[in-house]
Amino acid sequence: EEVLKTVDKYENDNQPQITVAETDLDFGTIRFHEHYSRELLVANNCHLPVHFQFRSKDDSAGVCEEWIKISHLRGELITGNSLSIRIDIFIDERAASKIIRRLRDSSSGVKVPLDILVLHVENGRDIFITVFGEYQPSVFGLQLSTMMKLSKPLIEYTLKELVAIDDDVNNLLPYHKDARAPRELWLLTDYLYRNALMIPNIFTIQRKHRLSPRICAIRDWLDSWSTEPFPGTPQTAAEALLKVLEALPEPLVTIQERELSIYASYFERCREMVQNKMPLLNRKIFLYIIMFLKEVQSNYAVNGMDDRTIGEVFFLFSIIFQNFKTPINFS
Repeated sequence: EEVLKTVDKYENDNQPQITVAETDLDFGTIRFHEHYSRELLVANNCHLPVHFQFRSKDDSAGVCEEWIKISHLRGELITGNSLSIRIDIFIDERAASKIIRRLRDSSSGVKVPLDILVLHVENGRDIFITVFGEYQPSVFGLQLSTMMKLSKPLIEYTLKELVAIDDDVNNLLPYHKDARAPRELWLLTDYLYRNALMIPNIFTIQRKHRLSPRICAIRDWLDSWSTEPFPGTPQTAAEALLKVLEALPEPLVTIQERELSIYASYFERCREMVQNKMPLLNRKIFLYIIMFLKEVQSNYAVNGMDDRTIGEVFFLFSIIFQNFKTPINFS
C-alpha cells in the first residue's frame, strides 16, 4: 500500500495540470442584445509546461453554445505563468429563442447552467467550468402565439407564466380580439408607416444598424408597452422589426425550400401556398407584414425600395429560414 501511494503521488506530481480560479462563472441576469463578460484566471503551478484547449463535449457539438465566445480557445503555460481568459455572452436574434428553451426549467427563479465548458489539459485531467445565468425574456425570441396572447406588458410576466402560455396547446387562453398582429409588431410597423416610408433604403441587405445600442432601448420600450415617444430612429425601428421576425422559434413561413421554389414564381401558386399551407395565425401575420411592405414599395420612387430588395431582405433574413438560397422572382 505504501509503494502504491508513492507511485500514485509520483504520477500525480509529474502530470501536467493547471489551476482555475473558479469553476462556476455566474453572469447574473442576462438580457437580449447586451454584452456580458467574465474573466477566468488559469495558472500553471506545476513544474512542467502545460498545453491546454477548450474542447467540445461530444463530436456533434462545438466548444460552447453559439451565444458564448472564449478569447483563448487554446494555449501554453510554462511553470509559474498565468493567463486571464475572457468569456463573453451576447444573446442575439438567433440565440434568443434557444436560450428561452434552455431556461424553461428555471421558472422557479433559480439560476441554471447555460453551458458547461471543458478545459482539456494535454496528458492531464479535464476541468469542467459551468456557466450560470438567468435570462430575462423579451419579445425577441417569443413564439407568435405567445405574443398574441399577452394581456399585459411582457415585463410583468414571470418566466413560469410565459412558459404556461407557450404550453397552451389547446388554445385555452384567448388571442387579442380583432388583432392582425401582435402589439409589439404593430408598434414597430405603425411607427415605420408614420415616419419611414419616404426614407431611402430603410431596409438594406447590409444591416448597418444590426448592433446599434438603440436596440436595447427599443427592446425595453416594446417589453413595457411604454407610452413614451419611440426611443429609436426609423433605421433602428426597421432593424428591430427584422430582429423580431428573425428571433421567432419557427420561421413565419415554414414551407420547405423545395416547395417554395415551385410556388414562388407563380402568383396563383403563391396564393394557394398562403391559403392552404400556412397555419392560420402565421397566415394572418404574414398578410399583415405583406400589407405593410406594399405601403413601403408604393413609395419606391422616393425610398428606392423595389420588390426585389424588399423580398431579399425580408425573405432571406427573417420570414423564411436563414439558409434559403434559391433565386426567387419576388415581383
